[in-house]
Amino acid sequence: MAHTSITSSKGFTLVEMLIVIAIIGVVTAVVVTGQHSFERSVILTNTTYDIALSIREAQAYGFSGKSATNVVTAKTGRYAYGVDFNLVTPNTYTFFADNGALSLSSCHKSVIPLNSPEQKYGDCYFFKGSGGDQVVKKYIINNNIMISRVWVCAPSGGTYTCNGSSSGQFDISFTRPNSIYVRLNAHIGNTACIKVSRLGASRYILIRGYGSSPPFEVGTVSVSNTPISPYCG
Repeated sequence: MAHTSITSSKGFTLVEMLIVIAIIGVVTAVVVTGQHSFERSVILTNTTYDIALSIREAQAYGFSGKSATNVVTAKTGRYAYGVDFNLVTPNTYTFFADNGALSLSSCHKSVIPLNSPEQKYGDCYFFKGSGGDQVVKKYIINNNIMISRVWVCAPSGGTYTCNGSSSGQFDISFTRPNSIYVRLNAHIGNTACIKVSRLGASRYILIRGYGSSPPFEVGTVSVSNTPISPYCG
């Protein structure tokens, strides 16, 4: 008589299955969290570069002597152009033509006949009231990203003295032939640093200028993942 041999195959116990499921859950959570963190980092970096490019665009307008018409005098001239950050609304900024002032600029230290190739008209400060400066573009920063702090730096004894703030009005203006002027409330200088933040992470934009007194000469516009000493705090 033939005998049939039955081999018993032991499967996973409930505890073992729960352990495997828990491990898969932990690995998935780590991967998803890492992916989200990477995406947030990329979005913050890209937005910071977008802001830096807006500043470069204002620089190009100012250095090229792009003309605009003064809204008060109705005279056309070669104006300074700039970017205004009003930290009351830290997720917006404005690209403007500095063409609302009624007198020749003192900020770029130049008194030149209106409409001349080197005209520097305006006050290096964005004014949006009646008869104010022309808005070229208005920008809104999305994805919970904001301008959290700014600094203006001026040369002092071979180094730089910098003043930072998380409130007030901050303006960077450019004009022919190669002039920069930075103004934060009552402080002026030739170099600016902008801190762009989101959920505890930050990037920094440095707009570097040269010279001990106006007219300051502009240097570079750069982006960094870390504060740039001594300009960014």
